[in-house]
Amino acid sequence: MNRALRRPPPTSARRASRARGAANDDESHVHFSQRHARPAALRGHDRQQPGQREHDRLKAARAEFQDLLYQTIAPNQRQAAAAGIQPVQIGHGVRLAAVRRDFGQGSTMVTGNALDLAITGDGFFRVELPDGSYAYTRDGSFSLDGEGSLVTAGGMRVAPGFSFPETATEVGVQRDGRILVRSDGEQESSELGSLEVYRFANPAGLRAVGSNLYAETEASGQATLGEPGQDGLGTVESGLLEMSNVSVVEEMVRLIEAQRAYELNSKAIQTAEDMLGVTSQIKR
Repeated sequence: MNRALRRPPPTSARRASRARGAANDDESHVHFSQRHARPAALRGHDRQQPGQREHDRLKAARAEFQDLLYQTIAPNQRQAAAAGIQPVQIGHGVRLAAVRRDFGQGSTMVTGNALDLAITGDGFFRVELPDGSYAYTRDGSFSLDGEGSLVTAGGMRVAPGFSFPETATEVGVQRDGRILVRSDGEQESSELGSLEVYRFANPAGLRAVGSNLYAETEASGQATLGEPGQDGLGTVESGLLEMSNVSVVEEMVRLIEAQRAYELNSKAIQTAEDMLGVTSQIKR
């Protein structure tokens, strides 16, 4: 069967084709930048689809254990007093007492998004839940909803509530929490409001409610409002996100230690069982 062979175009034609493709790419890039020039200040901060920008901002947790009841085997009191022997106590295991969360500072990642905020130091952002109550978070991956309000990734409004004007072209967040906005035709920025940063006497007592949010409890104490950068509170950094404070290396080392301890105890039990078996055979 005869088939027509398609020959590649001459070198000059290939170069011209590549040049036209590059020109088209440049043109499409310019159009994209022009279309997103204004939204880059506000609407460009909309959340991306799940999976496109997934960052782990979990806080480390430490399990705390308590021992159970002890059974005391008391020897002869006179002999014990003469020999200085203490009563023998046999434990009955341990139980999980609490899981304490560590709110230590995690590493930060540069995003370039003006509405991505990180608290460097002590403090929590306050958000309003759908039922009207409040929760607290250190996850500063904020964006704007359809009404121009500042919300979390889950759609919760950030306290005390901000409404960005439709004409805003630039937005900035200062280290003291002040939000500055500049609209079309304005030469200087105007202050829209200030972010609220709260602290707790015992942050480890906060109750996790999911989505990186925590609720106030009696153990944590009441939330105290403060000004970022004052009285020991951390500052607000724009264009950054606080990442997880979990150290992968330390967790791997602890996992290996636990595994080795389990193997050691297993071998000790197996050795004791073998010795009892040999003793039983000798007695027979």
